Amino acid sequence: MTQKTLQGNNPIQQWYDTRRTEYDLTARRLEKTRHKFMSADITEAVRMLDMSYANAVISQQCAVNKHEAGWVHWVNTGEIPEYVIYSNQKTRWINSTNHIHKINTVRMLHAGKSRDKIHKYMADNFTGLGLMKAAFTLAMLGFTDRMCIDTNVSQVTGVEVTSLSNLSDYLNACDKICQEFELALPPFLTQWVLFDFNRGNHSTHEVWFREIGTWIDMSNGTQDKHL
Repeated sequence: MTQKTLQGNNPIQQWYDTRRTEYDLTARRLEKTRHKFMSADITEAVRMLDMSYANAVISQQCAVNKHEAGWVHWVNTGEIPEYVIYSNQKTRWINSTNHIHKINTVRMLHAGKSRDKIHKYMADNFTGLGLMKAAFTLAMLGFTDRMCIDTNVSQVTGVEVTSLSNLSDYLNACDKICQEFELALPPFLTQWVLFDFNRGNHSTHEVWFREIGTWIDMSNGTQDKHL
């Protein structure tokens, strides 16, 4: 347990409690994203998976504002702008993944196959992901049983993802993080809270949800008109 979790009366819980409405709304957006993905035909589902894959690749070692702007640029042009760190390498990663792996992943998800099996399949076959960002790719599609142990989560928890060499170790670390903070949330929502807490502000990832068509506005609880 790190210093941040020891200070005061559980500051992580306090952070979550004061923003519970925002996180409830995030959970609804993710639920709608998953429903849209699971209801989509193979072509649309592959498109959504490809968008989440690119989002995960572009996010690596990249500030949130540059990551989201760079991802939108990729969505519109198929290119990653130079202000995104390692833009050329990330472009090569995205373009080098065989389309059949995306089709296979969608088919497994639609068929309700083992999420662990799918997680490992993506880590092994989607260039540039690995276990951490394969989890993020699935989670942003609404599969919230996955958690991305990114730099922010590592800084709060002390868990070093580089020491987690296989899926079993990775998932055990995710379970321990959820047990430590006891937020009674799915793994991805727990990660979201830790990510926000470490950065000091709540991230809505509105750009992602608007582009994917599942944004719900906080002011009136309505869905985005593009859904």
